[in-house]
Formats: sequence, structure tokens, C-alpha cells
Amino acid sequence: MIQPISLKRLITLLAVFLTLGFAQATDTVATVNGTPISTLAFQQRVRFTRWTLGQQLLQIVQQNGEKALTDPTSPYNAQYKLLTDSHALGQQVLDSLITVQLVSQEAARRGITVSADEVQQQVAAFFGYTLPPASSDPSIQPTPDPTEIDYEATRDNYFGQVGVAAKMSQDDVLATFAEQALQIKVFQAVIGDVPTQAEQIRVRHILVSDESKANALKSQIKDEASFIEIAKVNSIDPLTAMQGGDLDWQPRGTYVAEVETAIWKATPGQLLGPIKTPAGYDLILVLGREVHELSPSNLARVRNSHYQEWVQQARSSAAVQVVNNWQDYVPGDPTLKDMQLPDSK
Repeated sequence: MIQPISLKRLITLLAVFLTLGFAQATDTVATVNGTPISTLAFQQRVRFTRWTLGQQLLQIVQQNGEKALTDPTSPYNAQYKLLTDSHALGQQVLDSLITVQLVSQEAARRGITVSADEVQQQVAAFFGYTLPPASSDPSIQPTPDPTEIDYEATRDNYFGQVGVAAKMSQDDVLATFAEQALQIKVFQAVIGDVPTQAEQIRVRHILVSDESKANALKSQIKDEASFIEIAKVNSIDPLTAMQGGDLDWQPRGTYVAEVETAIWKATPGQLLGPIKTPAGYDLILVLGREVHELSPSNLARVRNSHYQEWVQQARSSAAVQVVNNWQDYVPGDPTLKDMQLPDSK
């Protein structure tokens, strides 16, 4: 005969159940040097990221059809698959929020802040609009022009859509723009000491598709003049062939690893190769090494690399703690159906 559970035993079991249940719940998914990343903020940002990516992919579908997302060979397929991989998307968002905290803490250390006006400028820039300068007389209210009216309507519509999709208030959405504005200032501070000059190397190259042809061409090269003529006739690099394979002055980190290693160990006048690269086989003539001003594109690349190195260093030296079951808090909405995207199945 089954004995009924006593009231005292039932209360004990209920207490154990509630204790275990609350032990698994958390209002924080991670801490960065003691500063918490709330579960709410994490979930909002996941939904925001899903919706933003979904909006981008919806435009692709409207322009090119569903196959542009579902075809494994499509350049958009990886982004589409990310929407169905909650762990990968959640990890991406969590990493970004950790970086946001690191940037915020660095800003506080350097005394960097952003004003409400700067946040509004960041919002306007997102929509390709430039805010008019504020009047020195607060009693004078300028009449909005049609462009400003369109901007405000577009902005408010965007805020409304994000609010519904990501369950974010207007202040929550504005906070993301404040983060962007602050990151720009910290970026500028971090890269402030990056020199605008660097040692650079100038080379010519001949790119061919197979090693035997590369070796045959190499045997014909006697000097730079012959290299130039052979490059014009034989190189399959359409951007440099008619210039005799000239790649101009470039700083370290410009080329693939195989080429970088070889050319920076070589001396001017040295002929290298064939060197196998993802593009084919390269013959390379090293012309010289000198210090030059960095081009705008190379300076931007060097600065970005310097900033990413700072982020990695800040992350490695920070006390970052992530709860073990953070994946349990990754929301799956808005769904593919909500975003009018094709079902992945």
C-alpha cells in the first residue's frame, strides 16, 4: 500500500526544488573586472543582433531570391546559418559585450566620456544625416527642413522596430549608439601613438598557375628589365602585370605569410621563388627596403591591427568570468519566420 507523503516531507521536498531551481537561474551572464553583464542586456543584444542580421539578409532575399541564403556556396550562407546556431551567435554577442566593458573601463581610466549631443550625432551618422549646429540662443528654434523631417521619421521607425524585435526601450537603443561613440574615442586614443611612417619593402612579382612554368620563367630572368618584360607577358595578376609586377612600397603584414617570411629575410636585388601561395606560384624580385610615409589605406590597416592587439591584450589581462550555463539564456527570437526568412530545414 502506498503511504501518503507527510506534510513535513512535502514542504522539505518543495524547499529543495525551489533552492535548486533558483540556483540555476542568474541575472548575470558574465563579469569583467567585477562589472556585471546582465542576462537582460545579453538577451536584448542577442535579439538586436538577430534582427539586424535578419534585416540585412531579407534585403538579399528580395534582390536575389532565397537561394542566395540557402545555397552552401553563397557568400551569405554563413551569415544565414549563424541565425540557426544559437551557441555561435550567443558567443559572438557575449564576446562583443565583454569588449564593450573593456572599452568602457579604458575610457574611465583615460577620462574619456561622450555627451548626449555626441550620442545624437552618432545616431544621425548611422542614418547618413548630419545634425545642424545648435543655436547659441536656446529661445530660437529653427524650422525643420524636409531632410530633417525624413531623418526623424526614419530614426523613430527604426527605434520602434528594434523595440519590438529586441524588447529594448528607446534608452536601451540609444545606449548602443553611446557605446559606438565611446569606442570611436577610445580607438582614437589607443592608436594615437601609431607612427605614420614605417619600414617598407618594394617588390615585383610574377604570378603563374603552376610550378613548372614558374621555374621555366625564372631561368629566363637576368635582371630587373627582363623580369618586367616576362611579367607583362606571363603574369596572371591583372592588377600588376602591365606594370611589370610592381607592388609598390608596402609595410610589414601586407602579404600572405609565405611571401612575408621570404621577402623580409631577403636582400635587395634577390630573386625569390617559386613561392606557393593560395593564388598560385610567385616569382618575386626584391627591389629595396626604406622608411616611407604610410599610405592612407596602409595607415588605416596598421591602426586597426594595433587596436585589435590592444583589445586582445586587454581581454587576456582582464578578470573575465562567464557563467557555465550562459547558453541557456540565448533567446531564439525573432525567429526566421518572424523576419520573413526561409526556413533552414
